[in-house]
Amino acid sequence: MEKVFLNKTRDLNPQGVYGVNFWTLGVPHTVIVDDYLPLIKSYDGTYKSLFSKVAGDGSLWTVILEKAFAKYHGNYEHIEGGDASLAL
Repeated sequence: MEKVFLNKTRDLNPQGVYGVNFWTLGVPHTVIVDDYLPLIKSYDGTYKSLFSKVAGDGSLWTVILEKAFAKYHGNYEHIEGGDASLAL
């Protein structure tokens, strides 16, 4: 997974910008996303990510990867309820 992300450190990017590589038929495509994520306010007043979840240790790689995947395919609606083979 580390080869997918262009950011070389595991720290949060101070500018909030992340680069993600995808390969389609062996051709690399780079997608740049920010760290503005779709959130929903839960019943206890905290905010949680709307789709994929932040890991228990606070790592954001899953939500950043999902955002980049959605951007690559147009938007979140285009990947909603999608086929797992598309992600693979």
